[in-house]
Amino acid sequence: MKSKLLVVLLVCMFALVGTAYADHDGRWVREEAARRQMTLITINQAREIASKSFASGNVRIKEIELENEADDYPNDIHFRPTYQIELVHNGIEYDVDIDAATGEVLKLKRDD
Repeated sequence: MKSKLLVVLLVCMFALVGTAYADHDGRWVREEAARRQMTLITINQAREIASKSFASGNVRIKEIELENEADDYPNDIHFRPTYQIELVHNGIEYDVDIDAATGEVLKLKRDD
């Protein structure tokens, strides 16, 4: 009985810790950018930049997240705010990464 209770408590503890570190709305990235006195483009600007990456056709944004992508773009030191966008263009899915500080398209890749 004690071991079942211990397992339940450990599961609850890990769930709470995971929730504390989740940043689904990009809040931590925004706070860190403000602390570093960085101005970020808005989510709407990121959508527009992603859509304009295609010369013509129908673009539908599926998902967009603001994250720290320092590991994927190692020229920066520990912090690179990036909008990660999943979109569909003419029925084909793409992943687009946009630098949230400069608006530069960092990646535009067909999602296989």
